[in-house]
Amino acid sequence: MALIHQKLYQGENLAAIDMRDYFQAIGQNIINSFGSKAEHVSFEVNMNSLELDVDTAVLVGLITNG
Repeated sequence: MALIHQKLYQGENLAAIDMRDYFQAIGQNIINSFGSKAEHVSFEVNMNSLELDVDTAVLVGLITNG
């Protein structure tokens, strides 16, 4: 959830979060957490930009991380 708030405050629109950027960041963070064990793992988010309001983005973030 901290990543959603970080994306919110770093973005141009304080009322919405770009979920494509969020998914890219969370995926890369997961890969990075495995260190050298994941050196051959790649991650690609194949979706258009999608801005969601904060309440909806938090719910999607909870589902994604659950």
